[in-house]
Parts: sequence; structure tokens; C-alpha cells
Amino acid sequence: MIHYPGPGCLVEFMQGNRVQLAMILEEQSGQLRLYAMSRRELRLPASRLLPWSGPRFALPASRQEIQNILEQTHTKREALALEIDPVYLWELSKDDISQAPARWFAELLWQSPDYDQIAACGQALLECKTHFKLHGADFELLSEEKVMARLEENRLAKERGEIFTVGRCLLPVLWEASRKNQIPVSDEQLAGCLSGISEEQRACLPRLEALLRTRMSEPDDHESSLVWRELSKSFPDNQHLPLNLLEAWGKLPPHYNFALDRIGYQSGTGWYEKYTDEIDRMLCSAAEASEPISDLPFISVDTRETEDFDDAFHLAKDKQGNFQLHIAIACPACSWPWRSELDKTVLRRASSIYLPEGDIHMLPDPLGVNGLSLRAGQMHRVMLGCFTLAPEGEVLDFSLKLARIRVSANLVYEDCEALLEDEQEGAQTDNLPENAPEASPAFKYRAMLREACRLALCLQRRRVEQGAVIVVRPEPKVSLHPCDEQGKKPLRVEIEPMSAMDKTQMLVGEFMVLLNGAVARKSMEWDLPLIFRTQHVALPKDYAGIWTRPEEIARVVKSLPPAAIDSVPRPHTGLGLSAYATISSPLRRYIDLFNQGQVLHYLMHERPLFSKEELAGMLPLISSRSDSVAAIQKQRPRYWKLVYFKQNGDKKWYEATIADENDLFVTVSLHNEAFLLRGKRHLFGEKAMPGQSCAVRVGKVHPLDNEIQIMAVEEY
Repeated sequence: MIHYPGPGCLVEFMQGNRVQLAMILEEQSGQLRLYAMSRRELRLPASRLLPWSGPRFALPASRQEIQNILEQTHTKREALALEIDPVYLWELSKDDISQAPARWFAELLWQSPDYDQIAACGQALLECKTHFKLHGADFELLSEEKVMARLEENRLAKERGEIFTVGRCLLPVLWEASRKNQIPVSDEQLAGCLSGISEEQRACLPRLEALLRTRMSEPDDHESSLVWRELSKSFPDNQHLPLNLLEAWGKLPPHYNFALDRIGYQSGTGWYEKYTDEIDRMLCSAAEASEPISDLPFISVDTRETEDFDDAFHLAKDKQGNFQLHIAIACPACSWPWRSELDKTVLRRASSIYLPEGDIHMLPDPLGVNGLSLRAGQMHRVMLGCFTLAPEGEVLDFSLKLARIRVSANLVYEDCEALLEDEQEGAQTDNLPENAPEASPAFKYRAMLREACRLALCLQRRRVEQGAVIVVRPEPKVSLHPCDEQGKKPLRVEIEPMSAMDKTQMLVGEFMVLLNGAVARKSMEWDLPLIFRTQHVALPKDYAGIWTRPEEIARVVKSLPPAAIDSVPRPHTGLGLSAYATISSPLRRYIDLFNQGQVLHYLMHERPLFSKEELAGMLPLISSRSDSVAAIQKQRPRYWKLVYFKQNGDKKWYEATIADENDLFVTVSLHNEAFLLRGKRHLFGEKAMPGQSCAVRVGKVHPLDNEIQIMAVEEY
């Protein structure tokens, strides 16, 4: 080893992240004049040289002679370096030393290494950045932890490179297909754009798909941001680009509900398959229940599509003319595995979601749809709310208990509403025989339904007297009609007004409000921690009432903040109640399941299942998850309505009523679509006022971005 290289000496240095070989032509005060293999002369400080040098050759020599020496030496050293396994040297040395010069490692391979062998060893160690690092004249052996980290980093870097290569070929084709709405791309198109890609590179296609899914569901993900930023720089700025590409690729169906992925809410059956043992234990426990049996004929009233029946009721009058109302609630809390992994998973699901494309249930289907759902003809364990009410609706007595019941009938809103409408119109349906073919399934229970409607009206009237603000805003039915089998026709969205079911929905709603309010008051007597729903705000007295017109609803809703959940009982102004804690839908809402568990444990042991402190710790997660799921329940039907407007084009006129106005904007409510739209003031006449009828045309509809504009207005 030459420690002080001078003229004629071969040296190596780093340039462009590669080892360069050169011969020193002249040295003066630490500055070197070199002749490199590139046939160029350059000046370099001696400090830039790598810590091995030699051999030395006699000068002067011609440039061609120097060039020959450099090329021969380079070829030899390159061949030697290829034979060296630096990882083997690291394994051999890691337990003995922390650092050593290149010569030391060369001596592990050769007895008396020459200049070329030492230089070749140094080059090999320099290339092995995962295991060695050059410090001054010595190579540091990296720790095993650092080695593993660097190997993983290299693996990821290689994957990123492969993804870049494949993505640059595939993604432009997918984007063009998405832009022209020609999705998914055909197998022939995919094969064509990937024709220049090797089989090894094609192996990274699943990783490219995983990257797109990550960017779709976690747009702020840090790990994927680097590769995505590089891949997407040639595309328009589009927050839904990953979703568009996946749909064009055929990896996701059109109109995919990516919002579920963003909150980690799984549909289907796969999410609960690992909880089979716990589900079976719950079903066995329900089958072995020993609570007293009630022989009252309970009925449930739900939509025709309902699968998870979680409430039923029976109503009769006693000799004093008081109402005896029994409300039965499905009781999953009786055998619920609190604090288990299933419990934590269901907590994060927070609520069932009911969408035009289908329902997604909070509980596993074997429980929420089958085993614990209050299906007619089956014996069920329930939590029974027992009320005695005066004829005008005042609660005279209330108690809670466990019981077993057999629901007599699962009725639907339409049938019940027809009976109640017949009564109002004076139809003589009472004279029809119960087994008449024209009689609906609800006919047998007509007397109970009519008494229930009268009681519900009394309950509603009392709430209004207590300041309740009741908004009646029927939602239309949004139905989806899939494309044809050949996929030539796109999915079609239709919106049709729902049949008026004001009485039946009011009946069921008032009974549930009655039960939840009574449970809240009872929990205050017991000092039982529950999750309360509150809306504590002062309103003018004239806001109390039942509001149906768009301009009336807009006026009162402005002053009503969204209801919040709290561990402290506070008034719920909108409902006209001093406290409110939901317990009526434990199959559909985790808050109700939790409250039912608290009440049940108190009834059995006179103490809560969860303390106030434990509830306070759980509440932030319960609240945030409930809000996230509620946002999807609200936004997804709006998305489908926007798809409906888009497919109808910008020539169709929609009937509307002006709901609100100010100096800049006018808000209208579309009649049939139950859709609020805001337009610029100049589109409307100077005398536009709330309550005024009009018609509007809409355009520039972008469902994914929740964008729509009023294009024109006709005033009536």
C-alpha cells in the first residue's frame, strides 16, 4: 500500500457515485493533476482519493501507454471485485471487529493481497452499502439492525422502480378509458399496453393495485406518498384519481363506495367469520333463556325491505281507560361478549348502514338478521318496556324487565298506513272477514293499530307542548337498475316519491321516543351512566310544532345544532325532552347496544357494567365512529341523486320551492327528489321569496366531488 501517492501512481476516487481509476501526473501542495480513463485530465485534492493506491509506474509515459495501463488495471480489478462476496466478509467479521481498512478484509481472502486485490476488495465493500460504510480509511461494519433496515429499504426501492416501470405503461391507458367513460378496459387493451413489460416486472401488478387502493382509502398515507407523487405527476389534479384508475382497471365496480374503505367499514360476511365461536355461544345462550314468557300478541312495523327487526309492541286499554303499552326490544346485550375482539370490532362499525345499493348490518348476520332479530313465529328474549299511560298520553307508570315473547306478525308500513287512512276516510273495513283475500296482513291488528295511532298523536302533541321541533321531510325512494348483461347500458338511477306513510312512521317513531326518554329518566333515578343524545339550545316558543314546508323547515333548522352524544344527561330541545338515551335499536346502533348492556346489568346486579370513568374513556371513539358512519349514511344517497341528475342531462326542469334566500344566494328544495340546491341570486327574480314555487335546470354535475349547479330558473 502506498501511503503518499505521487506522480505515476494509480489511484481511485468517487465521481458520479462510481469508483473512477486514474494515474497521478503531478502533485503540488495536496493538489493532484490526474489522467483518467475518460482520456481527460482533471485536478483533484488529495483528500478526495480513496484509501488505497498503487502500483506506481515510471514517468514520463505517453498518453496511450497510460491509457493501456488504466484499461488493463480496470478490467482486472472489475473481474476480481465480481468474485468477492462482501456479505460473507461481514458475516465473517461482525463479531470480531467494528471497523477495518480494505487491506484487512483482503487478507481474509488472499494470503498476501496485491494492489489490485486490495482495491477490488475496497470496491466490493463500497458497493455493499447495506453492510458497510466507509469512514476515513476504514470500513465500518453496520449493526445487524441497520443491515436489516437497509435491506428492507433496498427491497422497497426495487419495488418502487418496478411499479414506476409498469405504472407508466398501464396508468395512462386506464386514465384515458376513465376520462371517456369506457370502463373497464378490455383484456386486449391491457395486454397491448403491457406488451413491452417483462414477466418479472408484471409480477408487481398486485403491488400497483395495492398502491392505488391505499391512495384511495388513505390519501394522507405517508409511506405511499413518494411513489404516488412520482406516478401521478403527469395526470390532472384529481382527488379521486386512484378510484377512477381502479374502476377502469376492473378491480372495482363502477360507483364503488370508497367512503367505506376510508373509515375501515367492511361489508359482506368476511369480517365476522373469525368470530364464529362467540356468535355460536350467543345463539346458544339465547336459545337456553329462562325468562318469563309473555303471551301478548306483539307486532312489528317496518319497511318491506327490513331484515333486522329490533322492536315490536303490543297495546291495549285497561278497565280504567288507560293504555297498557308494552314495547319489546331485541336483547343482544343478554349474551354480548363485552370487551372482546368482537365487541371492539362492532364498536368501530358503530351502526348499520342502509343505502340504495343495499344494506350493511352492524352485527354479524347470524345475530342481527337471523338469531336475534324479532322475526314472527319465533321465541325471542327481549327487554320489555312496560307503560301505563293516561288517555291523553301522560306516563303513569314505567318499568323495564327481561322476558320472552313470540312476535305475531312483522307488518309493513304500506299495509298499516292503508288501514289508518281507511279509518280517516270512514271506510267500513271493520266489516270485512279477517280471512278475506283482499285483507292485508295488518287487517287482523287494525284495532290495535288505530288505538296506537291515537296514542301516538297524543304523545306527539304533548312533546310539541314541551317545545319539540318536529320536521317532516319524506325521503323519496332511490332505486338502482343495473346495466344489461352485455354491459352496453350504464346503471340507471330512478327517484320516485315514497307513498305517504305519515301516520305509521309517526306511530313507530313516537313509541321509540317514548321508550328512550323513559329509559333516560330512569337512569337518572338510578345514577346509571348511559350515552345520552343531547341538543341543548334555547329556541323561540313559536319554533315548537310540526313543520312540513321547505321554507318552514329551513327557518327552524337554522337554529337547531346537530344532536351530540354525552355521558351527562342534558335536554334534547328538538325532541322536547329533558333527557334522551337511545336503547330501541341495539341490533342497528352500538350506542343502543351499550345502553342496553348498562340497563340490563343494573337490573340484574344493581350496578353498571361500565363505570362513569370507563364510559368517559370510551366516548370519544364511540362518538367519532358514529359520526363517520352517519356521514356515509347521509352522503351516499346524495351521491346517487347526483348520478340521477347527471344522467338526465341539463335540459330537464325540476319543480322546486324556494326554502331560503339572502343577498348572494337562493336555496331551493326540489319536490320529488327531496334535494336542497343553492343558486346565485341573479338567476332568480328580484322578488324571490321563501315559499315561492319555481322550476330549475341543473348542470355541471360531478357526483364524486358533490358538485352541481343551477343553470336556469323559471318562476311561477
